Amino acid sequence: MSVFPDGIFQYGGEPVGSIRFSSPWATTYFVDGTDGNDTFDGKGPGKAFATLTQAVATAGAEDVIYVRPKGKYADSSDVYVEDAQVTIPVASKRLSIIGVSAHRDNQYYGVFFRYGYGETDTGFILSNSAPGLCLENLGFQTGEYIRNSTRSSAPTGSGAVRMYSTDYSAHAGSLGFSCYNCFFRDGQLEIIGGYEGTVNGCTFKASGSASTGVWSTSNVLPTGGHRILNSYFTEMFGDNQTVSYIYFVPGQQVDFQIHNCRFGLVPTDNHYMWFGASCKGLVDSCYFQNADISTGANDSDSELYSADGGVQFTNVHDGSRAAPGAD
Repeated sequence: MSVFPDGIFQYGGEPVGSIRFSSPWATTYFVDGTDGNDTFDGKGPGKAFATLTQAVATAGAEDVIYVRPKGKYADSSDVYVEDAQVTIPVASKRLSIIGVSAHRDNQYYGVFFRYGYGETDTGFILSNSAPGLCLENLGFQTGEYIRNSTRSSAPTGSGAVRMYSTDYSAHAGSLGFSCYNCFFRDGQLEIIGGYEGTVNGCTFKASGSASTGVWSTSNVLPTGGHRILNSYFTEMFGDNQTVSYIYFVPGQQVDFQIHNCRFGLVPTDNHYMWFGASCKGLVDSCYFQNADISTGANDSDSELYSADGGVQFTNVHDGSRAAPGAD
């Protein structure tokens, strides 16, 4: 350290006042569908964006987006924040999107995103290509539920959230994602390839002929280490959904774990879970509402189906006895 005649201290040849530090903190953005405006900068509750679409377009790698619940729709008693399809680009790695609270008028629903209630709507509410995405305290609803009053047929090819990977160098949305305390009403969480994703404490509910749950639909990309933990899969109105709550196609889905989850009525395809050949993993300590759950490689009869026996089922509890922890 040296001192100039005017008393300015100098470190490493640069005056103290000119030293530039790189902040270890990410930028935080806010979304307020009621009082926000997409012309704001989004960097404070009083300067919040109106839409998640704008927040995602503005945010970058490792940033955090907080979302406040929006008011009720005139055509529904439920609470939503936005009608939209949102795509997260690969450059937004380790982005976090967090719902901050329940709605002041309805403590159950909180932040909701919806899409798919128009006659021609298809696709996912949120499609992610960025590795390390974190979703927390969010709700997703596709058009299947809303269609009962607004459309004549179910949407085609629609879902809730897609963790997407076609090329790990360019699209790595299924790498290291996490989904905590989220609510899915119709429409699945789809995982395409990837490693070490976590679904924890989430609720998946189907409405009538809708389907919901976790799907892995790639038989080309290797998929390993995904975990589905402490989650609830069921139907809303006692009319069981059409296809398996958890469905992994034949391929390279390996080293996964499904632990401490609860399931309602068995779907009409007779499978709680369906795993194709070459799937290898562990299903343990799960409860199923139906009695006398069968496991094995019989595609007609096995409610927990593993095509070649590569998936192990342990501590299976079913409706013939009380659920673990029940009084």
